[in-house]
This record gives sequence, C-alpha cells and structure tokens, in this order.
Amino acid sequence: MHYIFFMSTDYVPRSFRFTPEEAELLDQLKEEYGSYKAALMAGLRSLKGERQPVTKADVMAWVEQQK
Repeated sequence: MHYIFFMSTDYVPRSFRFTPEEAELLDQLKEEYGSYKAALMAGLRSLKGERQPVTKADVMAWVEQQK
C-alpha cells in the first residue's frame, strides 16, 4: 500500500491510502499535471463539472496539431 501525506502551514493536512493500482494511476497523472495535488484537483474539478486546467501534454498536442 502506498501513502501520500500532504502538509503545509497554510492548508489543512490530509493523508490518503492508495492501492498499488491507484498509486500507479496517480503517478501517471502526476506526470501529466505536474504534481499530485494538481492531478487530484483536476479529478475533483472534473467530477464537479468545472473546466480542467491546461496541461503540458495539452499544449504539446496543440503545438503538434498546428504543424
């Protein structure tokens, strides 16, 4: 089991336990969004129906389309 612990003096700390499969997915999304927090927030915003932030992968795909 993998653990991720978030802590900051300005924010409420939270900790979560992930299965190996969940942790692997989170690691993949971390690479896409730049951080664990950004990946988690993108998922939460998606569930809430808000627009997702533009990722580096989105920008690179757009650049490739413009060629």
